[in-house]
Amino acid sequence: MKATAIPKKVACIASALALSLTMVPVVPMVGGADTQALAAEGSTDTPPVISVTAPFKVTFGSKENPYDINNPTNFMSTTSYFQNGGTLGLSVYEVECNAPANYGASGTIPVVVKSTTDKAALNTGDKNQRLFSVWDASKADSEAIHFGYANNGDTNKLKIQDQSINKLIAVPQGSTTNVNYRINLGNGLCNAAINPDAAQSYDSRVRQDLGTVKFTFGRCAPIGDERLTKKANEVESAGNCEALFDQVSNTVFYLRDAASKQVYSLDQVKKSATQLSELNASGAGKEKQSLYYDMYQQFIESDEGEDYECRTKWTLPDDATLADPTKQYTIGSPITIAKESVYRLRILDTLYDYDTENNRKAGITFQFKNAYNKNPNANLQMYKSAEIAANNGYKASWIRAIMNPGNPDDQYNNEEFGTDTNEIWNAIPSDMQSRIVQIGKFASTNAEACDQVSAPSKIAALNKERLFIASYAETFGSENIIISCGAIEVDKWAWLKYEGSSDGTEQPSITVQPYKFYSDLDREFISTPKDAAANRKWYLDYINLMRYDDGFPGDMGQGPMFRSLYPFGGEKGVAAYEGLSGNTMNLIPEYPNVLFDDGTFVASMGRALHPCFCF
Repeated sequence: MKATAIPKKVACIASALALSLTMVPVVPMVGGADTQALAAEGSTDTPPVISVTAPFKVTFGSKENPYDINNPTNFMSTTSYFQNGGTLGLSVYEVECNAPANYGASGTIPVVVKSTTDKAALNTGDKNQRLFSVWDASKADSEAIHFGYANNGDTNKLKIQDQSINKLIAVPQGSTTNVNYRINLGNGLCNAAINPDAAQSYDSRVRQDLGTVKFTFGRCAPIGDERLTKKANEVESAGNCEALFDQVSNTVFYLRDAASKQVYSLDQVKKSATQLSELNASGAGKEKQSLYYDMYQQFIESDEGEDYECRTKWTLPDDATLADPTKQYTIGSPITIAKESVYRLRILDTLYDYDTENNRKAGITFQFKNAYNKNPNANLQMYKSAEIAANNGYKASWIRAIMNPGNPDDQYNNEEFGTDTNEIWNAIPSDMQSRIVQIGKFASTNAEACDQVSAPSKIAALNKERLFIASYAETFGSENIIISCGAIEVDKWAWLKYEGSSDGTEQPSITVQPYKFYSDLDREFISTPKDAAANRKWYLDYINLMRYDDGFPGDMGQGPMFRSLYPFGGEKGVAAYEGLSGNTMNLIPEYPNVLFDDGTFVASMGRALHPCFCF
């Protein structure tokens, strides 16, 4: 549903950038830099890329002050810049360097030679000679990208996809990045030398041609974890990179950019989320200064498996205590047999949820793409009793209790209601547990109807959530909530609109916008059925989008659990507990914006758990 809109958007971005990016030519030389600006070469490929080709030239002083060939230097350098006048942060994806034409012609005097005694021209056959270096002038030269006339086998390119470019040169949107350029001569990177015949010639007082360099830019892709990136590209032919979990020790999470093929570790993603959070806290909008901002926005606008791949492996500790060892909590087998599972993670949004520990917006919100409980015939129990469901709502949900550490509301600690042993939370590796932030959420306290005036009083602020389930409003938006249940009016279920993210005030307010991933979906909500077949197709497409797994029984598919309570049927929340296999809010296929009021139908379908969490 989302992918169809991406190519057009990408084409527009590329066209705009092609008109707005300029670059001072790359001129390693002694003397002033060339002031001429070169136009970027645009592309409408996905991802958007643009390139700039510029000459490499060198001059050897002047007639009055010539280059001293008897005291050669180890390098010659200059400073220039990249300027980005567009609205998308860029970074260097590829460098391609070509020697000048006269290096292959007879009767010429090439500028750079293999040695002063062997005056053969240095050319594309000298693959190990890293003749040039370029780096962000604000950083040390240890951050330089080194390249020559030939770098990757038979090609003349350094490509980020091949891990050859393992340093970052970023050009944020609307900004200028100064860069240093250097010719390396006898400093360990290149054994070549300046041809003394070229330096002695009067003609050398003018610029001499070293060739051309082509820089290709794409959406800013910070450098990932070198070990993970290298291994991921080795196993990519298998169809995905899940082999990373087996081949790279201590890996429990990774995020891979499909465009740059850079792989980010758990620690790197956590740091990027913290950076977004801290920048936003210093001033709304400042998060756009982050090198990661544009990358995550691109991911949110697509989906896992399209522009990125994000996976985690949760392993149950051997000494974990199970409240009910017969339940199936992981993919495929009972949790006591299957000790680990790999899950696909979708990025829902940035800076949506509220970090109650640090009093600022949480950086990134993730959601399981495939269900935590794959088998719909072994559903997780939403509540331990109808009384708890009716009197406390999601606050006392059994799902909430086992997803979070401790027992924040002290609900499950007796024989009647069970003892919370945190089964799901204990399945998370400790390295990942320590990086999941504590956030605030609003949730209804009962399953009974209420009007607009009393709705806020039916909402509880839960400020110690580590794992949670998305609410109806966070998924569909509050403006699209329409309830069908006999004569009950729409505003009788006003509490649904308040079950959104806490903004730090602990005062409930209507959740207008769902998570950005869901707000971008191409969907049409209607209050009355116009085309039942079309509505049914929309529902099935949507449910298929919500989950990655296949093979669920029933033609309606496996719908998701929501944090919102199931409001229909029975008294005091019985319908939210008995006979519904732990279901919460559900949709009617023929009317996607209408909630189920048919308990019999709901009871025959399993509900899938898609946990969410924030870094």
